[in-house]
Amino acid sequence: MYESVEELAEKADLIVVGMVTGWSRGKRCATVDFIESIHYKIVGINADPIVFTTVEVSEILKGEAGATVTLGGYDAQRFVADNLTHLRTRDEVLLFLSGPVASDKSRYRLSPRTPVPDMYYNTLSNDNGVFDVYAGGRLVIPRLHERFDFDRLPENLAEMRLRILDVVSSSS
Repeated sequence: MYESVEELAEKADLIVVGMVTGWSRGKRCATVDFIESIHYKIVGINADPIVFTTVEVSEILKGEAGATVTLGGYDAQRFVADNLTHLRTRDEVLLFLSGPVASDKSRYRLSPRTPVPDMYYNTLSNDNGVFDVYAGGRLVIPRLHERFDFDRLPENLAEMRLRILDVVSSSS
């Protein structure tokens, strides 16, 4: 777990600000082998509920990205875990991401109309790498607020941007 914006900025491969535009649910199978899948079902191992979330990028603070990025991970509405919440359509977010990760398409089961992305990113430590952006950037709040010292945390996007760019410029 990361406890500062600087730690997150240093570890992230990609940092973006953007708007969640959609998501698709599915399952990630433990195996693609038919016999193994029967064994997993017998011993009680089912497919993991996953979600691919699309974010329209408005600003890139570190790394390279196109107009959108795809996030992949456990579906927080169907999988209970600490520090994991659902990204809702129209959420404006600041994301600290790792990746990209190549999809093993044979292991994913989505709706027939939904293609599995070739590549996707993960947020750093689930919600630790997710900040909600409000009021056009005048307020930025971490999803995992208990990990941060609010006296040291920038409260708006402009201050956050300066702290991130300072780390990015000193590490390059």
